[in-house]
Amino acid sequence: MKLFNYVTDNGKKLAVVIGEASYDLDFLGETFNYAVPSDIKSYLEHPSHYQLADLIRVAEREPVIQADQLDTHNISFAPIIENPSKIICVGLNYADHAAEVNMAVPEAPEIFSKSNNAITGHQQTIYVPKTVSQLDYEAELVIVIGKAGHNISLDQADQHIFGYTIGNDLSARDLQFKTSQWYLGKTLDGFAPIGPYLITRDQFNLANSRIGLKRNGKIVQDASTADLIRKPQELVAYLSQYMQLRPGDLIFTGTPHGVVSGLKPDQQEWVGHGEELTVFIEGIGQLTNIIKFT
Repeated sequence: MKLFNYVTDNGKKLAVVIGEASYDLDFLGETFNYAVPSDIKSYLEHPSHYQLADLIRVAEREPVIQADQLDTHNISFAPIIENPSKIICVGLNYADHAAEVNMAVPEAPEIFSKSNNAITGHQQTIYVPKTVSQLDYEAELVIVIGKAGHNISLDQADQHIFGYTIGNDLSARDLQFKTSQWYLGKTLDGFAPIGPYLITRDQFNLANSRIGLKRNGKIVQDASTADLIRKPQELVAYLSQYMQLRPGDLIFTGTPHGVVSGLKPDQQEWVGHGEELTVFIEGIGQLTNIIKFT
């Protein structure tokens, strides 16, 4: 199942991708007489209220009027999750990234967080204060928690993962390393773009999917999820020892090599005004944002 949110004159709506076509979920629910959720969090919190998988199977078998397909080239995407109870981030989770920034792979996961003000969506402009002098990017696979849990065992962790989306852990390195706490440099407005698509875990090749980032069309990060040091299941089990994970929580799983801060000082060209950043993950899609300094 592949889902996304988009904006209409009547507010934000949930949609689903079936084959090569995209459909408004309300339309499918009315067409085939199924109850549908208004947003992802409603579905994750009350999955028994809806039979989305059944609805999609029915829609796949039945001809749907082509005119009712959504034109994804002419819609405004909204973040797939907007108000998670937590945005948890994992640092130094690719060995080559740890090496490029001259840091050792930590014995335990390096954990930090972002706030909800950082969330934005695909094709949205991110406005950065002019006082930021070292803006960097980080392509990341993001876990979306589907089932609440505490002290989750490793062998049960997958059952608590609803699926995955794309994220860009934008970082103001000058603020991040100004003190021992990374928080300020990680959670400026718009510094956690996610989406546009959320794919369920059963449809994503976690073992080996290409992940990377294009800066103004040029690939600057290019790796595989196979290179993750700690896999999503391990991260979920670890974090759940110390906090209750809730439906809709987001876990950024770390970035591979290729960030600006990993280059030699005389080669570092920090992200500037008007630049376009596109994170891509095989099997999910692409997340694009424009940077503007204000």
